[in-house]
Amino acid sequence: MTAKSTINRLPVEMLNEVFVWTSRPDDTSDSDPPQYLCISNSRSLPGQWISITLVCKHWRDVALGATELWRSVDAFNIVEGVELMFARSGTKSVDIGLHSETVILEALPLLATHAGRVRSLSLCWGHPEPLSDVDFAMSTRVLAEISRMEFPVLESLRYNAAGMDTPVMDGAPGPDSYIWEGMSPTRLPALQELYLGQSHFPWNSALYRQLRVLHLAEIALVSDASPGMLDLDGFMALIGGCQMLEELTLLYSLYLNFPPDIHLSDDELDPVRTVDLPNLRTVYIEGSKFWVQPSEVYQVLGHMRLSPLVDIAILLAYDEESVHSNPLLHIIPRSAANLPILHTATFLTIRTILGRYASYIAESSRTESGMLEVTLQNGENEREREEHWTYDFDEGLIDICTIFAEARVRILTIIGQELEAYSLTTALRLLESLNNIEVKCRDLPSWHTLLQVLSSPAPGGGVVAPRLRVLNVWPPEWYEDLLQDIETCLNWRSQNGQELQRVIVNAHGRPSGDEDVEMQHNYRIGYLRVLVTQSVVFQDLEEPWWEQSD
Repeated sequence: MTAKSTINRLPVEMLNEVFVWTSRPDDTSDSDPPQYLCISNSRSLPGQWISITLVCKHWRDVALGATELWRSVDAFNIVEGVELMFARSGTKSVDIGLHSETVILEALPLLATHAGRVRSLSLCWGHPEPLSDVDFAMSTRVLAEISRMEFPVLESLRYNAAGMDTPVMDGAPGPDSYIWEGMSPTRLPALQELYLGQSHFPWNSALYRQLRVLHLAEIALVSDASPGMLDLDGFMALIGGCQMLEELTLLYSLYLNFPPDIHLSDDELDPVRTVDLPNLRTVYIEGSKFWVQPSEVYQVLGHMRLSPLVDIAILLAYDEESVHSNPLLHIIPRSAANLPILHTATFLTIRTILGRYASYIAESSRTESGMLEVTLQNGENEREREEHWTYDFDEGLIDICTIFAEARVRILTIIGQELEAYSLTTALRLLESLNNIEVKCRDLPSWHTLLQVLSSPAPGGGVVAPRLRVLNVWPPEWYEDLLQDIETCLNWRSQNGQELQRVIVNAHGRPSGDEDVEMQHNYRIGYLRVLVTQSVVFQDLEEPWWEQSD
């Protein structure tokens, strides 16, 4: 590229800014650092911005002098990338990822020299097998040296000891737990984010009190004073001490001594401390059938008093061996004092794909915080999923509506198949404030069940969903009598004093170009409009609704 090129006539400061923007991944904000420069022994450079140094000498000179570009590095096998980063980032704070025991050892002198500039530090042993005694001794020494360093501006610390020790499932303290005892607020005064994976860490560390983000993945919390697995009371004491905490993530990490009994009401929860977490905004819990049972999630949530603005997401895998009857009732404690969403929810969404997963989402508002999402995944392999999926659509529909029966749920969305009349009738009776229903059916029997329920007397008299005003339906396909079936349903409700305001029909497969079909369609739509107080909308879909992207 010649010096006369338009872009090369830009001031260096502006070209520098262009390079910095190029270095950021598409999904990051203006305040995020450039994409990590990743260097391995294969000289692989996934950071796309590095290619700008190969365009011309002018660009290379500008890029090499742009300290902002060199503030982040991930080193996997060689330490040269860390040396480059410190050399070219000037005096700016830096983000470092060290992803093998070798590179961690080689980077120790650099860390010791530049500890005052490290803003985030990620340590990952990345060892596929447990270490030998020699390697383990070396790793222990490395951790000991790091624990004695002072990092005055370190805001984020990530530590993953995969392969360093035997599995932490038994809760036995490992050597790294005692080494981490040296990591204190004095040495890490700015620490706000702590990410721990497959590690032992002291539960009584004073560092927890200053955290805003705590992420625990496959870890065991231990201490000298109380070796072994931490009990629920101790864990709640740990969490309760994190009064600044805004984000809590537990991935396969509930290795606690839980009370053996499963309780289904707030006043029967075990008499351990309940903690207030007024600043917490995000809770994410993920587990598998082997490690995290729904009763443990229930016990942890049942001893937290959360803000109405908190977003809670739970992902659990289970199969025929680990599933309880009515598992949702064993996951979500029914106490609005702990989970305000149980009273504030106005939107409820149930989505299932037979043999794969079931998702339940409650929201206070579609535009503000305040959400609870529970996803249950089938833990079996693909061939066995349908046979082992024992928690069916209907049971989950009744359970989630039972849990949110005290809330003023106004909008219910159901996405699934094999819907039965009893479960739908029961669910609609539980949600007394319901005025808007959206149903997406993947099978015709479920579609006919929906129309049958909405046009039948409710048990005990009256109609099902008496406050219903808007019906938004997505049948699995268009068929000749589709609008006539909807007409029969609306006519029955109208005759019983329960006219709807709006009806929206979304269907795929309606024939086009046939004048008789079009005339009959327009006639039916016109008659439907007589049966509602506002409008009827029919939308032709180009493909089945389940093949459309969200």
